[in-house]
Amino acid sequence: MERKKDFRNKFLSKSINLLLKKETSEAWNKAKKLLKIIAIFLFSAFLLAAIGIAFYSWRLSSYDTSLEARVEQAKTKITSLRKEEETYLALTKKIKNAEEILNSRGTIIQFLEEIDLVIPPEIFPPSLGVDKMGNVNIVIPPLSLSEIENLNQNLKKAVSEGKISDAKIGGISKEENGQYKIDISFKLIK
Repeated sequence: MERKKDFRNKFLSKSINLLLKKETSEAWNKAKKLLKIIAIFLFSAFLLAAIGIAFYSWRLSSYDTSLEARVEQAKTKITSLRKEEETYLALTKKIKNAEEILNSRGTIIQFLEEIDLVIPPEIFPPSLGVDKMGNVNIVIPPLSLSEIENLNQNLKKAVSEGKISDAKIGGISKEENGQYKIDISFKLIK
């Protein structure tokens, strides 16, 4: 048994170190330094990227705010321009109407000359209406029978010359003073 004890004391009394002994070589020291430099570089790059992203995000939000302000400014300008456009369109329409009236002046003068052929110049009708189709309605003030006959002859002559058509005497009424009021209608031939 003693032998067993000796064996035990011999082998078990020694301590066993399971950790490896540090052997630092020059290559290992260089590798460690290189790894530290790479780690510092990567950390710096990550930090710069984070700062860059934060700055870019801040710039975008400020750009977004300025863009919203410009959109509001543009809306205000568009609203004011709409009012100007409405004014412009109204004026353009009025100018176009004025041009049509000026261009139709020759037609109006011709029209009045043709009516003058039918109605003697000494008679001034208090009511004269013309529609777009050239239909004319005239209320003639009180006339004597001879003036009515003259008016009838003028109507017949204008129809035979082809200047008017559909000539009608719509109504004759006798006034208190013995004169006659007449409604006539005809169509101008263009």
